[in-house]
Amino acid sequence: MNKKLYNINYFEPAIQNEEYPLKLNPILNDKYRKLEMIFNLYFDENSEQQSKELSRTERDHKFLTDKSYVYGEVTFRSMAYIFEYAKNTFGINEEGIFYDFGSGSGKGIISALLCQNFKQYVAIEILEDIIKKSAITIGTFLGNFSIYYSQMPDLLPKYVFPEDSNIPSISIKNGDFLYENIINASFIFINSTCFSTELMYNLSKKVQVECPPGCIVVTFTKKLPLINLLEWDIIPQFKRLMSWGVVTVFIHRKKTTDQMNNTKSSITSNSSKSSSQSSSSYSQSRSSNFNSASRSSNINSTVKRDQKTSSKRETNTSYKEDSNSSVKRDYNSVKRDSINREQRSSINREHRSSVNREHKSSVNRDNKSSAKRISSVERKSSVQAINKNELVEALKLFDKDDKGVISVEELRKCLYQFKHITHEEADEIIKEADVDKDGLVDYNEFAQVIYNK
Repeated sequence: MNKKLYNINYFEPAIQNEEYPLKLNPILNDKYRKLEMIFNLYFDENSEQQSKELSRTERDHKFLTDKSYVYGEVTFRSMAYIFEYAKNTFGINEEGIFYDFGSGSGKGIISALLCQNFKQYVAIEILEDIIKKSAITIGTFLGNFSIYYSQMPDLLPKYVFPEDSNIPSISIKNGDFLYENIINASFIFINSTCFSTELMYNLSKKVQVECPPGCIVVTFTKKLPLINLLEWDIIPQFKRLMSWGVVTVFIHRKKTTDQMNNTKSSITSNSSKSSSQSSSSYSQSRSSNFNSASRSSNINSTVKRDQKTSSKRETNTSYKEDSNSSVKRDYNSVKRDSINREQRSSINREHRSSVNREHKSSVNRDNKSSAKRISSVERKSSVQAINKNELVEALKLFDKDDKGVISVEELRKCLYQFKHITHEEADEIIKEADVDKDGLVDYNEFAQVIYNK
């Protein structure tokens, strides 16, 4: 790592492209400068390069080519800022567990230990050599912890130590974080810059199902593809410097039960207002349309009455009768023609259906017969692939009495020994060989028949 990173003053605009959504007071700035001095005792400018080499060697040895395993380390200054921002924005539940998914050399865990109190701290890393290195570093830090705590009580968090212990509870695990139980999580940190889309999707499903209300999840570069956004708060993203460059930080927080109920009530209320407004608008529109339709209907009725009166005067009664009689004759004629067409069509359909069934039946019988002949030929060709003498000698091994006859089971065992003959083929060949169904087969005749046909 570039040595200059260790000399940057915390939370000052000395680094371009970093963003500061939360301004910290001088007291906090001084606090984190002092804590950085402790942090740097365990991670010098060579430690990251050593960890990268260990990671690369193990990935090459285990053929781990997925980019999700690419190694990168965090900086204490940015981790401290993230904790402070999350605390001021959401508040952090100190009774839960802090998780570092893909913990690497342990920088995330030690940053958390120096900045924020939790009931337990858990580091999970899939690369074995890296987790061994981090275990040594974290163990050394804990060995000196009582000194720091006694000499700088105002700088360090107010820890709640486990019973019979004067150091925080820490667990270091070698494995896949997707299989970790996180139902008691309070804060999950994920250095996800190189994670694949599939891995981010699996992480999203996991945290949505397992994380308790109030849990905070921090990711780098990629936001979690959460499905139920009503259950989560996501604060505006911001940029911070890490060992490999400036990254975008996303902070997600699962809402508490009360917050989710308030969100649902707000949505229901807004929906009711919108529905009420729509209903009122619809009623007004309908009333207006009804009045307009009534006026139009009255006008149309008057016009129709005038037309009917005029028509009655001009129409001759005898003409109506002749017209009606003609219409009836035409209707009956059309009806008879329609019935005749339907009958002819029905007879034609039945005839075609009968012919098609007979044709299909004939084709199926021919296909089955052909398939049987082909199957028989294929089975014989499988046996013929074996040398005739070799087959006879193999069959003789089962003829202990030297009678030239073996049982069907013995023939089956013999055929099963040839790898290029499947068990199904062997069973079909045996059915053809045992013609009289007495359970015995003359193997010389069997070989003669197989190789002469």
